[in-house]
Amino acid sequence: MLINAIMNCEKQLQVWIPDINGQLDEIRKSVLLNMCFNLGINGLLGFMNPLAFVKAGDWERTANNMLVSRWAKQDGHRAIELSELMRKGK
Repeated sequence: MLINAIMNCEKQLQVWIPDINGQLDEIRKSVLLNMCFNLGINGLLGFMNPLAFVKAGDWERTANNMLVSRWAKQDGHRAIELSELMRKGK
C-alpha cells in the first residue's frame, strides 16, 4: 500500500507540476514528493508562492515561503528539514 501511495503521488506530481523531472534534482523532487504524500496533491498545490519559486529555480525564496506556512507551524521540525533540503538541494 505504501508503494502504491508513493507511486500515486509521483504520478500526480508529473501531471500537476509537469516540469518536475526536467528542472529539479532528486533531492528537491523528494521534498515535493514528501509534501505531496503528507498533504495530498491539493494541499501541495495550495503552496502557490513556493511552487512559483520552484519553477523559477529560486530555492532561497522557496524555502523561506515554506517556513511561513501553516503547514510549517503544524509540522515543526520536519518542515524545517524539508525547507533546508529545498534550499540546499542536499
